[in-house]
Amino acid sequence: MKKIFYITTIIIGLAVVVMAYAFQTNSETKTQTGDGCWIEPDVELLGDCVFPNDNTEYHVTLEIYNICDNPPNLLYSDYHIWSSEDGNVTTFCIKDTLCNIDQHEECFKVVATGAKVNTVTSQVICSGQTVDTYDCEHLMGLSGITVNLN
Repeated sequence: MKKIFYITTIIIGLAVVVMAYAFQTNSETKTQTGDGCWIEPDVELLGDCVFPNDNTEYHVTLEIYNICDNPPNLLYSDYHIWSSEDGNVTTFCIKDTLCNIDQHEECFKVVATGAKVNTVTSQVICSGQTVDTYDCEHLMGLSGITVNLN
């Protein structure tokens, strides 16, 4: 009877260790958010032309490159369009892990391009771009990008 108790205790102990290992946060990469996003940066449009009005919409492209690769490698690209009457901020969901925390070089160029467009004429009313370079740790902490439209 004691042998069965000891064997059962060992099996339960091993199961607990395996489960703890499976659920432990990996220190090499950031875990995903509840929505399945690795990071969710907001892009906010600012400037004199950023206000709601009829027949206009905002267009925003977010791109992330690894500029340490030769040639530079496009890691992420997405495009959002929404009515100017729905605010001046959009959130991107980057699902793929783009780097490991131990990458300390500033290899990640983030390019956010925005424009306000007339939906009747397709004319660009104003536009702007923000470009920044990050190491992996700062890329993982990226939560907000501002693009000034002129």
